Amino acid sequence: MSKKIKEKHIERLSRGKASGINIGSRQVPHHLYQHEQTQFSLAIKYGWLTLKPKQRPNLLNLWEKYCVAQNRPLLVLKKYADGSAEVWQNLEVFKFETADQARAYVKNITS
Repeated sequence: MSKKIKEKHIERLSRGKASGINIGSRQVPHHLYQHEQTQFSLAIKYGWLTLKPKQRPNLLNLWEKYCVAQNRPLLVLKKYADGSAEVWQNLEVFKFETADQARAYVKNITS
């Protein structure tokens, strides 16, 4: 019998605690700093995660688990230092010349 991942388990992982149902791994970082927690809260509110250049993997790891727990598609907007961006929609990657184009695409599919 598989255990259902709940939002409380994700929240515990974000604070660096054990999830309580063995969904985290010591080799996969999940703990979020305060600024990352703010980004995570905005991702929950808007339905997609925005990653900046040089972002730690923790935020993406936790967002993936949250999407599984909520049974929602994985949607990530990844910005690059050169101004370009990608949108990761489940297993597909869409490339854009600017972050504004990527953001417009994400807003279109989430509205």
